[in-house]
Amino acid sequence: MQGRRLSGPDLELIRGWRRAQPGWSRRRLSRELAAHWDWRNGAGQLKDMAARTLLVKLEQRGLIELPARRQTPTNRMGCPRAEAGLVQAPDAPMECALAGVEKLWVAEVSGQSAERRWVRAALGQFHYLGFGGAVGDYAPMGIMLS
Repeated sequence: MQGRRLSGPDLELIRGWRRAQPGWSRRRLSRELAAHWDWRNGAGQLKDMAARTLLVKLEQRGLIELPARRQTPTNRMGCPRAEAGLVQAPDAPMECALAGVEKLWVAEVSGQSAERRWVRAALGQFHYLGFGGAVGDYAPMGIMLS
């Protein structure tokens, strides 16, 4: 798991910490585990999040019991819900030869709030994954197709 081979003594170490330190948080437990294994990244920092992910996987498999979460995770990348009614669904699918399609144009809409809302609404309504927010270098951009 997480690039590590675990054995019975590893699991017993974690269980022993839970019994001996019932007040430890998940974060404290993961930091102790990473420090015990001297599990570090290329910059020499403890791999705290990798250890925490490993602990969660162990709990999901019923091998250990973790302390209750102290905080509810938030989705910092989430977007507000798109406004309903901004995009009209076509009455019927468009079926024609490619030559019959009018010219396609692409426009940047990053500086136009109404058009950005339209792009978010269209992606949320028609994209198979919905729209959870733009990411990467293109986050402020949007496109409009006509």
